[in-house]
Amino acid sequence: MKLLEPTYGPDWQGARVEAYLDGDLSPEEAAAFEAHWATDPSLDDELWLAGKVRDGLREMPTPTVPPEIAQAVLAQARHEVRADRWARFHTRLELAFASLWRPALAMATLVMVVVTAALVGQPATLQRPAMSAEVEQAMEEVKWTLALLSEVGRETGLAVRAEVLEPHVMAPMQEALGTARPAAQAERAR
Repeated sequence: MKLLEPTYGPDWQGARVEAYLDGDLSPEEAAAFEAHWATDPSLDDELWLAGKVRDGLREMPTPTVPPEIAQAVLAQARHEVRADRWARFHTRLELAFASLWRPALAMATLVMVVVTAALVGQPATLQRPAMSAEVEQAMEEVKWTLALLSEVGRETGLAVRAEVLEPHVMAPMQEALGTARPAAQAERAR
């Protein structure tokens, strides 16, 4: 026996009887099946029985589902799909808030502490007292730090909007409402 020569066991035979009767085998497979059939007379009985079953199934009346049952099943399926979408959306939203908003809130708190500390330490008059070089340098560093924190907060907000809110909140809502923009318009809007 060659390595690539097929073995015609019960599994091979059983899988091809129905396909042969239905005409679903490729010409090569059909020829191999017919060659095997010529050498195995037990296939006659199997083919006859499979043909009878197939003909019997075709003669059976097609059952119809009452419209109210079909509508109830469809309504239940839609409800389950919506509930599943809502659960997945809720989970994603919780993850987004946990991973993106906590650092942003921590930065905002730090900014508020720095600003509050700067405001509490200043006199009520409009004139500032003369500052030493070290104090001026420290004030300049605080300004740069606040500017950096502001930029990080802005970028975090844009990232949350682009990666979480638009694809996971706005797009599903627009699709559900039927107001989704075509892809070309969405790209131009960005």
